[in-house]
Amino acid sequence: MTKIETIIGGIYPKSDDLRLAIGRWERGVIDSRKIESDIVFHTEKFDSLAEGVVHTEPLYNWYDIFRPLISLIDGANLGPLTRFEETNTFYRIPEFEQEVSFDTDPFIYQEIKDSPPLPIFKGSQESILFFPGPLTVAQYSRFNSGISRMNFIEKITEIMSAIAKASGKSELFLMERVPLRDGYSRLIEEYFNPGQVYLFTSGRMKSSYFEGQKGKFRSIITDPNRENIEISRKFSVTPGVKIIESHNTRIEEEEHVKSVVSGYDVDRIFVTPDDYLDFLPRKVADRKLELLQKVGEIDE
Repeated sequence: MTKIETIIGGIYPKSDDLRLAIGRWERGVIDSRKIESDIVFHTEKFDSLAEGVVHTEPLYNWYDIFRPLISLIDGANLGPLTRFEETNTFYRIPEFEQEVSFDTDPFIYQEIKDSPPLPIFKGSQESILFFPGPLTVAQYSRFNSGISRMNFIEKITEIMSAIAKASGKSELFLMERVPLRDGYSRLIEEYFNPGQVYLFTSGRMKSSYFEGQKGKFRSIITDPNRENIEISRKFSVTPGVKIIESHNTRIEEEEHVKSVVSGYDVDRIFVTPDDYLDFLPRKVADRKLELLQKVGEIDE
């Protein structure tokens, strides 16, 4: 029988209490120290809620997945509020007028513009780190015409690596929302140990993305088709598959998830949502998290 493990990454829906608290902070009713304390409390509480599921910090202190990085980078500005893909959420477009640099300590208390205060992560003990992938950051940003995108991708990956090393945490969830490129794994191997990276991918997979790879990823998470799974199995320790819908309030059936997984003929597999869960009401996200806890309890 296939051993199922489960993982979620990215922003998790805030509780009503935390949403109200952040709204009060935005209006100046409570100060930044108080909202930091509230975010830390709810972040630590999330560890218990997500017990048994590999999870990233819920990023309760950020409005979109790009802000944790952009807030730390010299040479970056927040552009206009723009619809995020085909969803009901929005993000501020990162804009780059010059080559980027990084000299902010992301792990000490600091007030920053347009977001609750640092630290970048809020103290979850059981979680792993989360970043949007470097190709995704480049795709969703605007650049001065003099900036090299290739150089930018290299530099943004280097910055992620520096933050990860300073965090003291070893494992990392990278979410690429655009197709990878040939030789992608060489970029990641230059700055990370791929065996500690959960790589969330989008679209059809190609073996050429991992050309020259020296070590396997911890998991490559793919769309659910056999060709993708075979490539994931070849280039990662444990393949991963997106089965849980993040933009649909319908709760999947446990038996359906098991039956899909059984068709891949693998010893172990990670089951994940097909996106982060902040697109859903909190109660629905909690039920999908409970489903992941159940399917992850299958014995070998």
